[in-house]
Amino acid sequence: MIFARLVVIALLALLTSNAAEATPKVQYGAEPVPGMVTLIQAGYERCGFCTVMEGSIEYVAEAFKKNLAVRYVDVLHDVAFRKKYEVDAAPAQLIFGADGKLLTRHIGFCTKSELLEMLGKVGVR
Repeated sequence: MIFARLVVIALLALLTSNAAEATPKVQYGAEPVPGMVTLIQAGYERCGFCTVMEGSIEYVAEAFKKNLAVRYVDVLHDVAFRKKYEVDAAPAQLIFGADGKLLTRHIGFCTKSELLEMLGKVGVR
């Protein structure tokens, strides 16, 4: 019985971990990186779908690290970002061109293949 409780506690801790801390390949940042196409994943600490997407975000950060900057922003704490880009739900993915202009955005959960498709449409390969 004690073991079962420990397992449940461990699972809850894993599911409620901070998304920014859990994605070491992804730096925190609310602005596009100058001169690079930038994907900003907007989420928050206890967002279940944000946590589920961490693997996909880390994958694209590693797979495209030479021509794509990947950043994470906590939209519960960064109200200015939320207002500037009209992010009213999480997770949200915003893709900026090398010139810093917003190219496309998606509000809500997306699979790795959907994320790769979005990146492909803006020329990231």
